[in-house]
Amino acid sequence: MKHLTLTICLTLAVLLGSLVTGCGSDSDSGADFDKGVAAYESGDYATALREFRPLAEQGHANAQFHMGVTYAEGVGVPKDYKTAMKWFTLAAEQGNASAQVSMRQQISRLAVGLFLALFASQSMAMSEDDKRR
Repeated sequence: MKHLTLTICLTLAVLLGSLVTGCGSDSDSGADFDKGVAAYESGDYATALREFRPLAEQGHANAQFHMGVTYAEGVGVPKDYKTAMKWFTLAAEQGNASAQVSMRQQISRLAVGLFLALFASQSMAMSEDDKRR
């Protein structure tokens, strides 16, 4: 069990350490992207998604980041962390600092969940040992 815990911790450390920490930003700001941002900020998520999706699919890092946010928060779409990570990863690979931070947050949530699951598993195993004594 200690080996499994160590392996998980090392894997998470490698994942977190491999994220680029640069602060680059996109200067792309086409009219469609601006319209998507305005729609998102006003709560019109359907319009925001219609504007962001084609741009994101064409490689626009800021649109990819916004797609990640919509899926992570579940606004205009069902909450879906796997899809959110897909979009965050695509944006982060292009140097989008906000996406890099969001990826770290998602990985941290996963790490906490794994830690709690391991802790609960060890606690249950310990209580079983106590019952046998």
